[in-house]
Amino acid sequence: MRRSMLLIFVLTAGLLQAQNNLITYSEPQEVAGVTISPTATKVVIISPNKDLSLTHSMGHERGELVGREPNGEYRYELTHNLNEDEQDDGFCKTTVTVSVAQGSKSSALVLRAGKCYMGTFEIPFKFSCVDESNDKAVYPYEGKAKVSFTSEEADLQIKFNGTTVVEDGKPLQSLGYVEVQVSKESGNSGLTVYELTFDTNSEAAGTSQFKRPTFGLRSSFSNTLEVQLREGAQLNAKTMFKYRVLLQLVETVIKTKKVLTSATMQLMANAEQASKDRKFVAAQGFYQQALDSLGTDGDVATTRIALEENITHMTECTEWDQKAAKYMQYIKQLKESESTDKMSTIEEAFQQALVCYTNLDRLHPNPVYKTFISRINKSLEAFNFIVIEGTVRDRRDNTKVVAGDVDIYGVHSRTFDRSMEKKAQGTLLGAIDATGKFRVQVDKGTYLGLLFVPTSANKVYDKNGFVSLEEQKHLKTTVYISE
Repeated sequence: MRRSMLLIFVLTAGLLQAQNNLITYSEPQEVAGVTISPTATKVVIISPNKDLSLTHSMGHERGELVGREPNGEYRYELTHNLNEDEQDDGFCKTTVTVSVAQGSKSSALVLRAGKCYMGTFEIPFKFSCVDESNDKAVYPYEGKAKVSFTSEEADLQIKFNGTTVVEDGKPLQSLGYVEVQVSKESGNSGLTVYELTFDTNSEAAGTSQFKRPTFGLRSSFSNTLEVQLREGAQLNAKTMFKYRVLLQLVETVIKTKKVLTSATMQLMANAEQASKDRKFVAAQGFYQQALDSLGTDGDVATTRIALEENITHMTECTEWDQKAAKYMQYIKQLKESESTDKMSTIEEAFQQALVCYTNLDRLHPNPVYKTFISRINKSLEAFNFIVIEGTVRDRRDNTKVVAGDVDIYGVHSRTFDRSMEKKAQGTLLGAIDATGKFRVQVDKGTYLGLLFVPTSANKVYDKNGFVSLEEQKHLKTTVYISE
């Protein structure tokens, strides 16, 4: 989930790509005494930040939120199952990337089989609050007043004059004269609304503390924010107050309205909305217009740098987005084609599309990309096997097919050597038919080659043929054997 940020009250979240220097990051290190499966390796990241993405370059596994530490921080784990070559080597060389919407860090690591590695990641946040109350608004109930807080944080703690009325996002009803309701905002499930309804006929309502209350708000790892009614306002019958609670980067610079023109601010807001809607070309254009509209005042230097970085960021997102669309369209065309030799091409296109969406989710985290990734992975499960088909022919006369009596064995060799020339070895998988044709299906990674062995009934041929499966792709081929 992307956080709302402020720059002149409207600083876009996209500008926070320039805030990578605020990240506190410790590279994952091996945890002594912790072992896992000898055919896997694990990376653990401890972070106070929600919605963290944990990926690596040598596989499609993604980190998962598995729980919280005793201090409340979140624990993310990524387990990589080593492939056959990595198991032989005893390690995997990969680049681990930890990211949230506001920034990321990467590490080139050597992850050893059976080992666990742990690191930390943090972007510090603090609360701020915007008063969205309407001076003329009236709460239409006798003897009642209402105060509401809207936030992306679903686990707020709210105190009324020091007494907790909401804990971890759940109403406590701890005061008899305060009724609390917590719900999702209508039309936007990403926002939580905390509504406090006060009985202005209660005995407590006559006190100055009730009329001019102090609300204390906090969430996991944020500062405690104190909110008071605007100057001159009181919590009386039929009054209502509305606040929006925001999380800002601790070091986000809040400038005055004089720094940027309203036109520039609007362009930045347009860019942010386009970015949220995944319209990266449009967002890039708005950011460029905002950059072009800046003056030469030294006060806008930081904004200029941030806008330039956002333009680069949107350009990169655009490239991956367009590539993903191209591959998905290509897959659709292949599926609709009548080609009988398209499975390998479709699988490869799915793999490329997966790379695109994985990069998009890293650069611009969004539930849509996670859905695409999940669907593609599910589609790829159907390709977790290899189909090899073709015809066996005479090596000296390729117009002549071998009419049966040849068995097919799966072997664990990538190449054909002299020891394989005349004897059966490996696992029997099938045989060719009387027209010399064959079709074999095996799970990926099971065998590295197929050995074609004439049976004792074959009185013409006595030397074996071979097909390498090193590339683990669907094959349509011709196999040659000799007398």
